[in-house]
Amino acid sequence: MKNIVILILLLSLFACDETDLYVESQNSKPSIAFVNGDQQSTTLTDSIKVSGLVGQFPLEFTLSLKDINENLEGVDLLNDSENRYLFIQYDSILVDLELVNIDPTTNTINMTALVFDEGTQNIKFIAYDKFNDTDTATLTLRGFENVKPVVRVDVGSDELSDFIRVIDLSSSYDQDSKYGGFIKSYHYLINGQSFVTTTDKLSYSFPERSTYGLSVFVTDNNNEVSQTRSFNVTIN
Repeated sequence: MKNIVILILLLSLFACDETDLYVESQNSKPSIAFVNGDQQSTTLTDSIKVSGLVGQFPLEFTLSLKDINENLEGVDLLNDSENRYLFIQYDSILVDLELVNIDPTTNTINMTALVFDEGTQNIKFIAYDKFNDTDTATLTLRGFENVKPVVRVDVGSDELSDFIRVIDLSSSYDQDSKYGGFIKSYHYLINGQSFVTTTDKLSYSFPERSTYGLSVFVTDNNNEVSQTRSFNVTIN
């Protein structure tokens, strides 16, 4: 009788193993991708300004997670860039390159990334299921402290006098304006005279008919200086 019970138990275990192997053989791996409108991609590359302690320059993005077999268990975050400091925020919970547990029924996740030093980081989001089947989406972030502003200049005449020219720098811009950057001051060197203003136009009356050399540049709110633009103005 004892031998029969043992045999039944062994057959039951064998049947369970066979069932598990069959289920695993029919399993489809999960999928993970970045969402951009109606498009999805397994890679996302962006530049992001280095944040301070308060994390004022976040990058927001959305991940799509799918598993037709509903075996999805979680997502691993791996940063393959050494000496890089990164935070990923998920559902208002701040995690530092740790395992993110997710609801298997969730199709998309809104996430936020912050970087705290310059350089390129490659962050891999690895979705895995209970059979250890995986899929990977890679986020490449280029952290920067500041980007130089760009100076643009136009010279116009003035109706009041043939000797007056309007030096217009209003088309100048700060390349990291979406992160709060702005042009703080406008610099003009005209006929040996230097002018610094907070306005983007300057009217100047030249003393006589001749050709004059001018140079202009702009400074942003991080005291970064643009390239200098030099040119000639002729008063006929």
